[in-house]
Amino acid sequence: KPSHCRKMLILRNPDPGHLGMILMNFPFFHNKRWHLLLLFILVGVAFFPALKNEFTHWDDNLFVEDNLLVKNLSWSSLWTMFSTLQVGFYHPLTLLSFSLEYNVFGANPIAFHTTNVVLHLANTLLAFLFLFSLRKNFFLAFGAALLFGIHPLRVESVAWISGRKDVLAGFFFFLSLLSYLRYIDEKDNRFYYGSVFCSALCFMAKPICLLQPFLLLLIDFYRSRSFCLKLLLEKLPFFFISLLFGILTIKAQHEFGTIQDTFFIPLWQRGFMSGYILIFYLWKLIWPVNLAIAYPYPPLPADALPPWLLSGFICSGILLAALVWAFKRDKIDLVFGGSFFLILIVPNLQTIPVGGAMAYDRYTYLPALGFFFLAILLVQYGREKLLLFPIARTASAIGCILISLSLCNLTRARCEVWKDSMSLWNDELEQFPKFGSFLMNRGVDFLTAGKFVLALEDFENSLKNTDPSKHSFIHF
Repeated sequence: KPSHCRKMLILRNPDPGHLGMILMNFPFFHNKRWHLLLLFILVGVAFFPALKNEFTHWDDNLFVEDNLLVKNLSWSSLWTMFSTLQVGFYHPLTLLSFSLEYNVFGANPIAFHTTNVVLHLANTLLAFLFLFSLRKNFFLAFGAALLFGIHPLRVESVAWISGRKDVLAGFFFFLSLLSYLRYIDEKDNRFYYGSVFCSALCFMAKPICLLQPFLLLLIDFYRSRSFCLKLLLEKLPFFFISLLFGILTIKAQHEFGTIQDTFFIPLWQRGFMSGYILIFYLWKLIWPVNLAIAYPYPPLPADALPPWLLSGFICSGILLAALVWAFKRDKIDLVFGGSFFLILIVPNLQTIPVGGAMAYDRYTYLPALGFFFLAILLVQYGREKLLLFPIARTASAIGCILISLSLCNLTRARCEVWKDSMSLWNDELEQFPKFGSFLMNRGVDFLTAGKFVLALEDFENSLKNTDPSKHSFIHF
């Protein structure tokens, strides 16, 4: 056959321009099952070091080690989990998963870490299925899911036992989106009810997608569904769930003391800070180095706008303008990817200051998929433009492989940082040596280990760099 002759000619007389075509002749590149196997292998290899990690004092003691509600599984404890606010959240499913593991495996950290890694593997597969069901483009779905699975910013949610909230909520989040797509395609109300049910379960693990109704409207737009009253009525249960769990979350965070006072960031500066944080997250997704447990607020004058804050706000405004331009030009892929990221990241831009830091890696767990969708779109566009230049196509393929291996390596290295509490505190304080709350945390570990001189030094430094009302004063 002519095609067979052409293939044999290339194989017998290879030149640099045909290296990519030679590689493409192997069955691996045509069998989609092999691609999915590769996806699982790369994600598993990236997060394998997490299985050797211990419990940390970064909330693991509150959720598992010292939590009597988790240790003593009974009907009474189940009622308490589902009827009260615990550790700053309403997340009964997360607590239930911890309780089941503790009562089966005891205080064995490998069991908890294994569950987190398995859930992340499942989420990677579900992310692939969601994008493939949405776009019917295997390369796009595979590439975005691969980046989602192996990116170093996933480490906090996966290698941290208390990060169970993110991976468990993500599991039900993707199931909800997949059910909603099946409902659109098959017009079967069972999938609609399944989507609502999975959405409720997602919020019971963690309120990770407070703006999910708008995400469903975005899917409607992408699928060219006619905007009408029925479309809005479909979203009423999702709006109700989001509103209910949003109120519960604010109440729980306020009672737990993680919502900062209004003087912490002046109201007029919060919009500028949100724009800066948006650019900060995007940069970390592009260049995931110098990662940390928490990123403190830079020094912020109360009566002025520093250049870094103003420039971040302007850049975020340019990106929003680009999104509007894409909408007007009917670039629906660009609109979907950008809006997916934006809808899920907006609640984490510190409009209501929560926690003692500006940003956390775990806040990008779900939003990052929208960014990776755009990144693979760009790669696909470049491959199409290079169709007539085999050498360039080969170089781009090699570049993609090297980037994937680099991300795997960075993720493995980051997992090792989470091996125990002291490793975490030291890593954070190497980057931010004056971060008061982490000086206090390390001081507590020194105190527990009987290293009183080192504990005293950390407590003294903590008092110099944080609000004196913090716990460091008590430990001091």
